[in-house]
Amino acid sequence: MKIYARSIVLFLLPASLVMGQPSVTLTGSFRNFVTFYVSSIDLTTLESDVEIFNYRLSASEYPVEVTITFDILINSPALGLSFNNKFAHIVTYPFFLFGPIQIKSTDLKDPPDPIYYTEGDAIGGSVEFEIDVINTILDDDTFEKTVMMNQIIQSGRLPDGTYRFDLSVSVAGGGTGDAISESIIVSNPVSLELVSPGGLLEDTTANIISTSYPFFQWQSDPCALCDYLVRVAQYKADEHSSVEDAIEDQTVLPLRQADEFYNPDGNSTSFQYPFSDAIDLVPGLVYVWQVKKIIPTTAGDQEILSFVNVFKILDPTAISTGGGTTDDPIADASRNPVLGFLLTAMGDDQFSALFNTGGELDGFRPTDVISINGVSAEISDLTDLAAELGQGDATIISVEVE
Repeated sequence: MKIYARSIVLFLLPASLVMGQPSVTLTGSFRNFVTFYVSSIDLTTLESDVEIFNYRLSASEYPVEVTITFDILINSPALGLSFNNKFAHIVTYPFFLFGPIQIKSTDLKDPPDPIYYTEGDAIGGSVEFEIDVINTILDDDTFEKTVMMNQIIQSGRLPDGTYRFDLSVSVAGGGTGDAISESIIVSNPVSLELVSPGGLLEDTTANIISTSYPFFQWQSDPCALCDYLVRVAQYKADEHSSVEDAIEDQTVLPLRQADEFYNPDGNSTSFQYPFSDAIDLVPGLVYVWQVKKIIPTTAGDQEILSFVNVFKILDPTAISTGGGTTDDPIADASRNPVLGFLLTAMGDDQFSALFNTGGELDGFRPTDVISINGVSAEISDLTDLAAELGQGDATIISVEVE
């Protein structure tokens, strides 16, 4: 009898590979703001009532063991900081999830409050986790810390710079995690100055404009997240004691008095008086206007009001030649939106050279039949085009007269 011995080799895979590796996903929103006030955060524990982010954390299968890491990095040339410097670093101990949860920045504090399941099979239960690490740049004994603390004490807010917020979730056992990275520019954009039209009430004669559809312009600190609102009202010398009194009275823009300010829909620092949904500006009358700037901060929206500018619409005195026009094209521009647009786009000198006596367009007046880039257009389309011209997003190549 012969006995044959054979060797047997067994290949065993880790259970996680046999069952499939779990993956986690972050879906939700990140809150943008411009100014970060120190009163909104405890610089030692990083505890805050300000919700910087709110994300749904879910997994392909449960239970799953995860770890959350949250970093705040600052790029501030004034402080000599780059994104290599972490302003804050928070890491949780690994913990198990038995269903989806909503994780918010306000949850990452020490000690954290339980997070309750609101969906899935785990409804009614809670996730309890602990914070492993909380570090801030203020823990370091560096020159940057001293400079930053001085700025914080003097201004009551975090220093200007670009802040990057990194949120990541890792999965134990080699599963697939997820990460979110958002950057914002933190600053204190408080300057707001009206440019045109108008000026002081005492200089009304020097602030006469020749169109009833003026192009409003102002200057302010760059701020991609800020909104600008506009208010225009008539100044009546026999009723108003000051321009501030006039601007608080009934408005011509916005048309709805309940709105208080007109929203040009955007954060541009210019716009043209609309051809519709506003009370027409009347030649010969005096008007006041003001801009409100809305700055999102960690303490809520901050509002800044500009000074009040005054302007007067030119009162045409030329003899009418019929058809609602005069011998003065600039005067006509105060009553005709198409001419008003051309006057705004070209400026007084070029407009006068074309339309005054001897000019190429001497005697021509619009029929309100308009096309832009070969496509039939309405008067209201000129408003949008005027806004693009003011922002430098459009250029007039040619104007054809038929």
